[in-house]
Amino acid sequence: EASPVDKLFIATNGGALRMINATSGIEEWGFIPQELLPLQRLLRANAEGEHLYGLDLTPTVWLHDDNNDGKIAGNDGDFVRILQAMRRGGNNIYSIEATPTSALTDPTATGNVLPRLRWEILGGVTAGFEFLSQTWSQPKVTSLRVTEGGVNVAKAVAIFAAGYDPNLDKEFNTSSIGNGIFIIDAATGELITSIGGPGTGARLEVPDMTYAIPSDIAILDSNGDNSADRLYFGDLGGQVWRVDLVDGLSPASTGHEVATVGKLADISKSAGATDGSVHAAETRKFHAAPDVVQVFDEDFGQSGFARYDLILIGSGAREDPLSSAVHDTFWAFRDRAVDGLKDENDDGLVDNDDPSFHTIVRDDMTDLTGNPLQLNLDGSPEDPDAFEAAEADITSDENGFGWYIDLKEPDGQYIGEKVLSKPVVLAGKLFFTTYTPEVDDELINACQLA
Repeated sequence: EASPVDKLFIATNGGALRMINATSGIEEWGFIPQELLPLQRLLRANAEGEHLYGLDLTPTVWLHDDNNDGKIAGNDGDFVRILQAMRRGGNNIYSIEATPTSALTDPTATGNVLPRLRWEILGGVTAGFEFLSQTWSQPKVTSLRVTEGGVNVAKAVAIFAAGYDPNLDKEFNTSSIGNGIFIIDAATGELITSIGGPGTGARLEVPDMTYAIPSDIAILDSNGDNSADRLYFGDLGGQVWRVDLVDGLSPASTGHEVATVGKLADISKSAGATDGSVHAAETRKFHAAPDVVQVFDEDFGQSGFARYDLILIGSGAREDPLSSAVHDTFWAFRDRAVDGLKDENDDGLVDNDDPSFHTIVRDDMTDLTGNPLQLNLDGSPEDPDAFEAAEADITSDENGFGWYIDLKEPDGQYIGEKVLSKPVVLAGKLFFTTYTPEVDDELINACQLA
């Protein structure tokens, strides 16, 4: 406790996963995947041209202290493992063993952690991962109930989305790769199950899952049993998905034995369009994971649905941050099916007549862009008429499925403001950042001297 031994893991566009001694700053080792060895020659040449990508995603550090003694010794069930995806660098995921062989005592010592490759998944090549594209989604390690040898046990798994389709740079379209999610054994990399669009060969195929999914996955333990049972994520078609995993998931499971899947929201289709077409301003994409909050709300909840889960997510094209054509928005969707999705047809898809679950569109929600619920310091409404109207909307059967804030200027102009990262709720307060491209040529570049 007086002198902890800290190691820093970073991934770089030079193509290496590096471990740095956090006390001295000395790099102890670097791991370069075989697929990125040719990149080293190109980087050395330092030629002009497009940016080169190596390992372009934050590593996932899976640290297990088996006896909770605060020491990772490697000889008593403890371990440190790194799960590294590539993002723009490629379609693969690697697992690196980074466990010391004995307890570390000298914070400045080097050479006491020797890495080795545990397993690798090659997107588009490894069996079962044929529709895994650029691995933008950071693998999340969690506990899941699975069936092994006929026994239902808790198992460490990694969950990630099927990735980004590079053909969609500055485009809005469906995709036959990247359109799904995977759950793997975190220790071995073996596929436990997959969910994907039609024709992907996933264990459960979902007809409308036709857009690539580059985001991280929001994982929820809805019943507090220390095992994940529900997932939320958005896609590049403006759809938000909910997945209720089967308790005791088996690697041999298919169809409804894997999960029940429902489309929680669909916000990219233009209002009034009956042919499925999309207007340019409505081509919203979800690149970042949502935050999920379990709510009991008697003040602003719908009648009969005071309990709900609030799914908070912002839209924005991360691959095209300078664009200003899309009317991006921050969304808060109310998922009322807190007791689970219904699948009476045993096809793995939520029933259309489930009264507690509804695919939410923009017209089902309350517009809070003008901040009509703003209160004065004494708790009174700033604008009583606007407050009363918004309160009636947000609790009504017609507009009570959530709320949204359009990211536009006070004069109503959209200038490209967008959400490129995950929101966070702390103590009932919502925090999220936005990015706005420079639109005024007279503005001083923040990186230049005035």
